[in-house]
Amino acid sequence: MNRTELVDDVAMLLARTATAHHEAFIQVDGADDDWSLWYATYLQQPLSQRLGRHLSRIEIARGLVELNEDMLARRSDADWKQVYAEGLVDRYRAEPEERLSLYQFAACPFCARVRRVIEELNAPVELRDVFENPSFRDELIEARGRPTVPVLRCDAEGRSRWMPESADIIAYLRERFG
Repeated sequence: MNRTELVDDVAMLLARTATAHHEAFIQVDGADDDWSLWYATYLQQPLSQRLGRHLSRIEIARGLVELNEDMLARRSDADWKQVYAEGLVDRYRAEPEERLSLYQFAACPFCARVRRVIEELNAPVELRDVFENPSFRDELIEARGRPTVPVLRCDAEGRSRWMPESADIIAYLRERFG
């Protein structure tokens, strides 16, 4: 499911939750100081399933309160369900599994810098030596048109993304695993 479909699905889930909340609190005209906890309890299982990771009720409640405060501060007249759905998806959606491979060779000083960071972060990156295995060099040339290393290959959802430049690779690894 792409992001747009997921946001629309979560918005519908929020609409059902709002209806259930209104029905539960109809005697007090919907007044509920602990609305975020009620919503979080109702949403925990279906939202966790849709976003692909376990969410605690506290995480959900905190996210709802922060989204509510943001919307009030902006005095937005946008559909709250759509705004909250976008916020919840962007905050809590599990990252797609990404397989990482570093195209490199032992004597390259730029590659050595990247390997040190991989080791320091204990990052799950396959090392592909382009001199020891000519097929790795061929893959690199086919994808990038030249055999320059280091290059990080990121495979996710049937697509490959190639990231050259040791400084960019290190920044990415620190952000992701640091």
